[in-house]
Amino acid sequence: PYDPTAEALALYDGKAFPEPIRGYDLDTQPTALRKLRENHIENDHDAVVHLENPTLEQTQRQRAHYFANITMIDEQLGALRDALEKRGVADNTIIIFTSDHGDSLNDHGHSQKWNMFEPSVRVPAVVYDPRASNRGKRVDDLTALFDFGPTILDVAGVETPEWMEATSLTPYLTDGPTPPRGPVFAELADDMVQEYCQFMTMIREDDWKLVYFLNSDEGQLFDLSRDPDEINNLWDDTNHSAKRNDLTRKILDWRLQSSRQTQSFVARGAS
Repeated sequence: PYDPTAEALALYDGKAFPEPIRGYDLDTQPTALRKLRENHIENDHDAVVHLENPTLEQTQRQRAHYFANITMIDEQLGALRDALEKRGVADNTIIIFTSDHGDSLNDHGHSQKWNMFEPSVRVPAVVYDPRASNRGKRVDDLTALFDFGPTILDVAGVETPEWMEATSLTPYLTDGPTPPRGPVFAELADDMVQEYCQFMTMIREDDWKLVYFLNSDEGQLFDLSRDPDEINNLWDDTNHSAKRNDLTRKILDWRLQSSRQTQSFVARGAS
């Protein structure tokens, strides 16, 4: 992700970028994340060299390369739009732009992804519908990648199966009312890089985030309204034990309900 063309990189020559999120002791992170960081330092993943103590100049250079790579992607999106125009289908094509994950860029001492910090789990989600009357609308509600499943079915005029758990985003493309949304979840399981936790689950509800590590007494709990950089882990703070228990229970309920629906789906498919 850090190999742009010289032309794209030149656009960011001499630019100043925000410094990585630090300001806390890395030793306070859950064991799975500390070992993950050690793994990054000892091994190059996706041809990315991760330094234990990068200088400001090195992190600035990394971010310049990353932004330049985004510029290259933007140019290719422009080429895609041009191709749609030339084929005469631009007014009949809905474009969805998103990504499978963000990038830590040394925030919290980490490389790329494999964690549940905001820079890793937040992704772009841009929908262009030539029929929409409210272009440029920004949505602040919590959404998830798998919501694009029923969204695509909706805009294609295909009925969404009842067993789908995701919520369509099409109401946001209109000026009509939007349905209430609950918490969103993210998962990481049996990953060959994040090998220090078999299963990691995140729940985000309003401004609260909890990360549950399977078979571990450690975890993460953040109040993003007061701590947007996720520096103060409240997992062991007894003042927030009720919130920790509530979000943990919601993960359990969500997983049990999802497992129940999945088992039913497999049974129907086998009959």
